[in-house]
Amino acid sequence: MLGSYEQYRTSSDTYSIKKIVKFILKLLLILFVLYVFISAFIINTFRVDSVSMNPGIARGDKLLCSPLIYGTYSTLLGFRFPGLAKPTRGDIVVIRTPHYPERSFLFELVNPLLDFFSLRAGGGTANEYAVKRIVGVPGDALKIVRYQVFIKPRGEGEFKTERHLVEDRYKIYDDFVQRVYPAGWQNGLPFSGNMQEIVLGPNEYFVMGDNRLLFSDSRFYGPVTFDSIVGKIILRYWPFEKFGGF
Repeated sequence: MLGSYEQYRTSSDTYSIKKIVKFILKLLLILFVLYVFISAFIINTFRVDSVSMNPGIARGDKLLCSPLIYGTYSTLLGFRFPGLAKPTRGDIVVIRTPHYPERSFLFELVNPLLDFFSLRAGGGTANEYAVKRIVGVPGDALKIVRYQVFIKPRGEGEFKTERHLVEDRYKIYDDFVQRVYPAGWQNGLPFSGNMQEIVLGPNEYFVMGDNRLLFSDSRFYGPVTFDSIVGKIILRYWPFEKFGGF
């Protein structure tokens, strides 16, 4: 009698453990699906690992990026979901850097799992993504003279500086211009801060860092396509004393 009771209790304990494991697995699956949906379509986090957006955004700052505003682009499907707006001049965005190797199909499937279980913030591997500011939009004619950007929007007859064309005021790091321009410095020399006029195509955006001394932007790899733009930066949440805008 005692033996059958012990056997019943063991069987009951095993059943309870199975129920708990099943519940945990279901919960993890639900959380994973929610994580993938929210991070891909609504909001994601991003940690800045460079000084290219100084002085407004510093290395180590943590930002919220929203794919919802422009619509999520799926590299698996080769399709962009409808968004609320188009990228505009002055927007701070997260882009996939053009020189980064293209992801394989298997990586696209496995990467969300790695992000979810390792709690990685910022999505992606080092150098794969970058925070930049949109300076030129499709149809713009654009040139750079001594680190200053001049833009002629489509349909207009004269060039204006980016400061004249963007309503939201932001500070760019170009106070060094006089110091890096010794007498006799020619426009054709490296790091001269000049770029000949280009015209952006219907799907092209010219992106730059606010720290204009660094050239890891469209001056180096050319305009980026709409599909390269992951989302719009909407908020800085860390460090807490700088919580909010830029």
